[in-house]
Amino acid sequence: MTLSAMSPVEFETELNHLETHIRSETRIRLNGAGEAVISNWSWPDPAIVRAQIQVVVMNALSGGAITQVHEEPVEIQAEVSSAVPIETAAMQFPRELGPVLLVAYHPVQVMVDKPGFATKVPFPILLKP
Repeated sequence: MTLSAMSPVEFETELNHLETHIRSETRIRLNGAGEAVISNWSWPDPAIVRAQIQVVVMNALSGGAITQVHEEPVEIQAEVSSAVPIETAAMQFPRELGPVLLVAYHPVQVMVDKPGFATKVPFPILLKP
């Protein structure tokens, strides 16, 4: 409730503190080796996060009367690169985050050097264990 009542400036300051904490406490270990560098962090717009919190608080205060509430997850993006193929990645997140949905992508890179539809981009097939 406190966060939802803050001014936009106060809220952004708090969110910046949270972002710093998440960056400092998030770790990744690739292939069982030492920690990798996490870069290119991308954070949601503070106004959107504040509005999401306000909807949750309004719904709670109304006893759940707002039945069409769909809470979008707050999405934070970051990148990790490796010079060797990544076989495993072990992640550690700040305890305050609770459960975290982790999505990993393996980019497919194809040089487009001809006009038209000459280049075909292969899509990796997901293998089920």
